[in-house]
Amino acid sequence: MIDDRNVYTNSYKIESYLCDEDDRLSLWGLSRLMQTVAEEHTILTHISYFDLIAKDKAWVLSRMYYVIERMPAYGEVVQFSTWSRGNDGLFNARDYRVFDHEGNVLATASAYWVVIDFTARRVCRLDSIMEGYVHHTECATDKQRLAKLRLQPFADADKVDSFKVKPSMLDHTRHVNNSEYVKWIDDLRPDGTAVCDLEIDFLAETRRGEEVAVYRQKAEDGGKWQYRIDNNRGVSITAQIGVVAADVREDS
Repeated sequence: MIDDRNVYTNSYKIESYLCDEDDRLSLWGLSRLMQTVAEEHTILTHISYFDLIAKDKAWVLSRMYYVIERMPAYGEVVQFSTWSRGNDGLFNARDYRVFDHEGNVLATASAYWVVIDFTARRVCRLDSIMEGYVHHTECATDKQRLAKLRLQPFADADKVDSFKVKPSMLDHTRHVNNSEYVKWIDDLRPDGTAVCDLEIDFLAETRRGEEVAVYRQKAEDGGKWQYRIDNNRGVSITAQIGVVAADVREDS
């Protein structure tokens, strides 16, 4: 573990439960490990879930952008680094970088997090929560700012799955964990492909027992696949992925 307070780095072994059928880290597994390293960093810098929940507040992921070069294999030990890049209005920008044992970059990500007040049911300003926080201003990806996704309209025929939210999909905020949406998208990517980049906007929470509908379409320019996930109350997330042939990813 490396901790200079500005940038936090820790090593993790890729365990089997994080992997897909080809013994590669799954997109869900990547998302969970990024959550883990971020949680560890916030604990060290005193802005963690445990610090905020005492004030009836919590961090919630709002937007995220992943770029994936190679998924590590089962048994590999990889390094995850993360840092807070600074605040952009109500958003806190957090970046991530993943390395193999030779120092090659496997994946990068940029994210926007917000703090919600459970009592007021609103987003909080970050000034008092992160007062005196020293940020590391480097951006790990090619997106200095994460803009809201603008997708083409979906049709009823674009619906590709529907199901009911189960308790195992929830986290301690009592709503569906952000990694579950990543899993749903990954499960419904085109056959024979691997995800090389993912943009996702988290628009509204999804709760236990709600009905979920997943829509998928190919972008008009043909280069991306777009997703919308609805719950009982409206649109929960929108997302867009870039894909490559699975054998290309394995050979990279």
